Amino acid sequence: MQLAMCLVLLMKAASAHAWDGHGHRLVTELAMDAVRLDPLMPSWLGEASSRQRAMYQSVEPDRWRGQRTPALSHINNPDHYIDIEDLAPFGLTIDTMPNLRSEYIRVMAVEKAAHPERFSHYDPALDPIRDKEFPGYVAHSIIEQYAKLQSSFRTLRTIEAAGVEGRAAQVEQARANVLYHVGVLSHFVADAAQPLHTTQHFNGWSSLAPNPKGYTTSNRFHAYIDGGVVELHHIDYPSLRPLAKFDLCVKADDPWNDIIAHIKRSFAHVEDLYRMEQDGSLDQEPGKQLIEERLLDGSAMLYALIRAAWETSEPEGAEIKRFINWTPVESP
Repeated sequence: MQLAMCLVLLMKAASAHAWDGHGHRLVTELAMDAVRLDPLMPSWLGEASSRQRAMYQSVEPDRWRGQRTPALSHINNPDHYIDIEDLAPFGLTIDTMPNLRSEYIRVMAVEKAAHPERFSHYDPALDPIRDKEFPGYVAHSIIEQYAKLQSSFRTLRTIEAAGVEGRAAQVEQARANVLYHVGVLSHFVADAAQPLHTTQHFNGWSSLAPNPKGYTTSNRFHAYIDGGVVELHHIDYPSLRPLAKFDLCVKADDPWNDIIAHIKRSFAHVEDLYRMEQDGSLDQEPGKQLIEERLLDGSAMLYALIRAAWETSEPEGAEIKRFINWTPVESP
């Protein structure tokens, strides 16, 4: 059965990371406000403490990036982006990319082995932790985190259906798990909403592509989009909340195509950013409106995924029965 979750909710004001921490927290806060206003969502998820914890957690994947441990960097760094142009040498497009991570990697590895001449620009000596060989996995990060959020919701609802007496610690941890996955999901959804996380031109126009229009090649451009331009325009929660509209639909049992559409909406603005930087409009009202639109799209997509995960997490009777058969022993 195909499920599509859609709720139109207009929020009115009350009487080489993608976005700095402020931007990630902002995307999360707006989405969690929508959760709070949605009568179909659990009330505890809309409480102020839940919102604050999700906002904190939304920056966690960038804290992992800051660790700079080879094993962690190798697996985590590519989760934050997809360089769409770099799919072509692998015989892929954003629309034909396999939706299972291992299958995606297998297809690329086979194509690279068959056509090494297409990849002469890649030098493994310059990539000691092997995190730059493939175009990135942000789409897979989003759908995997979505599934984990569904699972955490289902576990919590199973506990509640089985009876919470004697299970206070389980309920507390199950709710914490939900907020953990809301935060991590938020991070990657917001990453994908930042256009420079969808392109080979992620930090100045790439030398691997022609640059006939003379766009900036500055390696400070990415950081400026992440935080500098947000700060310049004083974009914050009070300024965005009146603009927030949550009208996105996702196919709840398989939102892969919706995730791809989210990434493509962002990718469509890559050259806009470079053009606006070049003509100075990035620092003017047009630039403000573009950055606001990207943050708002991220929050709308996040809310749609949270709501869909909740709606599709109702436990089955067999799950509840198995849970009831295990009685926890509370420590004194």
